[in-house]
Amino acid sequence: MRFLRPLLGFKILNWQGNSNIQNRLKIENTVECFKTYNRNWLDHLKLIDRVRLPRPVLHFVPKLGRDIGQPRERWKDQEFLEL
Repeated sequence: MRFLRPLLGFKILNWQGNSNIQNRLKIENTVECFKTYNRNWLDHLKLIDRVRLPRPVLHFVPKLGRDIGQPRERWKDQEFLEL
C-alpha cells in the first residue's frame, strides 16, 4: 500500500484506509487474488486425468516422519479447498 498512496496524492500523515485506496484504484485484494487462483487450479486438477503428474502430487503423502514442532502447512489443507 505504501507505493499506492502517492498515486492518489496521499501523504503518510493523511490517513486513508487500505480498502478505500483499493476501491479508488479499482485494485483487487491480493489475498483474494491468490484464493481465486488456487480455486481455479483445483478445478483444473479435477478435470485432468488421474495419471498426469499434477493430480498424484496433490494427494501425495510422504512416508517419512515430520520434524519436531508445528507441522508444515500443505496446499491441500487450506480451508477453501474442497476435495
